Amino acid sequence: MDVSAGELSVRQIVLIIATVSRTSPLVDLLESVIQQDACARIRIILVDQNNDTRLSDVVNRFSGTVDILWVGSRLGLSRARNVGLRLLDGDGIVGFPDDDCKYPEGFLQSLLDVFDARGADFVSVRELGPDGSTDTRAPSKEGHIHRYNVWRACGSNRTFFTTAAVAAIGDFDENLGLGAGTAWEGGEDIDYPIRGLKSGLRGWFTPALHVVHVGTIARGRGPGADRVFAYNASMGRVWRRHDYRRWWLIYQGLRPVGGILVAGLRGDTALVRHHWNALRGRVWGWSNG
Repeated sequence: MDVSAGELSVRQIVLIIATVSRTSPLVDLLESVIQQDACARIRIILVDQNNDTRLSDVVNRFSGTVDILWVGSRLGLSRARNVGLRLLDGDGIVGFPDDDCKYPEGFLQSLLDVFDARGADFVSVRELGPDGSTDTRAPSKEGHIHRYNVWRACGSNRTFFTTAAVAAIGDFDENLGLGAGTAWEGGEDIDYPIRGLKSGLRGWFTPALHVVHVGTIARGRGPGADRVFAYNASMGRVWRRHDYRRWWLIYQGLRPVGGILVAGLRGDTALVRHHWNALRGRVWGWSNG
């Protein structure tokens, strides 16, 4: 093991959890964290966006087994994560788990091993539902992350950064993400690593590891379908902001067009609606971003 790997092994893992409304899924996440056997100190920064004390029992339950710092924040996913970022102390690895995800057994130690082996500034993994299904199109092979595969390789709850990388990137864009109060209800999870890449940071994707996300659903089904337009509009805005060329928008528009045609031939009106909202969201976001 080289010097940098040895230094990493004594660092801490800080998980910044922005939460609102949920309690039971949060308990499941924390249970999965305390069952990890990583050779590092694990610290939780729990950023509470609730306007009541519903999390007091949760914090009391776990405070004896894991280091938890419980702080409040105004609504807004990016705002809450920035509150957590400002409380970082010391070197280590930083993750941003959703409050309805979980880590498989041995996940955090395996993640540290990837950082050790690759010398990356940030590492991303796959996201799977509890039944092994996924609605993300992650790459099938491991490799370096760049500005064109970052859209498939990264997501906020499955991308982990060194504290040095976080210092280089800075805060999340508070105009992006759920609860931002803008038209851009997503995109913060991709804007962040893109800014890292533009500053010269090195990213690595591995499909060998995954987080379990309870909110993972099939495209076009369930409550997530209502956010398709807003999320894709955010994508369009981020493309425009980071100087992606028009050919990229055309290429990304062809996918939902193809999806509309295939779903239409199958008579799947829900999936047609999904792809149509994705298409018009991307174009609108690009035009208005």
